[in-house]
Amino acid sequence: MMNIKRFNTIYSMKRNVEITSVMKKAQSFTKNVKNMYINAIGAVAILFEDGSVKTAGNRSYGGDSSSIASDLDGTIPVTAIYSNSRAFAALRNDGSVVTWGYSSWGGDSSSVASKINGTIPVTAIYSNSSDYRGAFAALRSDGSVVTWGDPENGGDSSEVEEDINGDIDVTSIFATHDGFIAKRSDGKIFTWSGTWKLKF
Repeated sequence: MMNIKRFNTIYSMKRNVEITSVMKKAQSFTKNVKNMYINAIGAVAILFEDGSVKTAGNRSYGGDSSSIASDLDGTIPVTAIYSNSRAFAALRNDGSVVTWGYSSWGGDSSSVASKINGTIPVTAIYSNSSDYRGAFAALRSDGSVVTWGDPENGGDSSEVEEDINGDIDVTSIFATHDGFIAKRSDGKIFTWSGTWKLKF
C-alpha cells in the first residue's frame, strides 16, 4: 500500500507540472490572455480578450473542450468562466451558458439547455464541489434560478422549483460545500441539497 503522504506529494508534483506546462502553452498564444481559470484537478480554461476560450490540462475534467469548440471561438464572446473541481461553465455576452468537463459534475448541462440558451439571459453562475460531487446554479435576468450537476450537491432544485422560478425575484445565491442557498427580494431564504435541508 502506498504511503498517503507520499501519494499526495507525487500527485501535487504531477499537478504542478501540468499547470506549468499549461502556463507555457498560454504564453505561446498570439492573442492577449484576459484571464485563466484553473480547477482543483489541474484543468485550465484560458479566456482571451476577444472572448474566445482555449483549454488544456486534465482532459477528463475540463482540459478538453473540443466537442464545443465552436461555442467558445469568440463568435459569441465569453465574458466569464466559472468552475468546480471537475467542470467549467462559460457565460457568454448574450446570456447563454456553455459547459464542459466531467458530465456528472455539471460538465453536461443538456438537461437544462433550453433554460440557459440566452432566451432569458443568465446574469451570474455559482458552483460547488464536495469530495465526490459538484453542481452549478445560474441566476437569470428574470430572477429565476436554473441548476444542473449532481443532484446530491444541489444540481436538482425541483423541491424548491416554485420558490425560485422568478415569480418573486431571487436576488442572490450562495454556494455551500454540497448545496445552494437562495435569497429572494422578499427576504425569504430557500435551500436545496441532496444531503441536508434547512428551513427558514
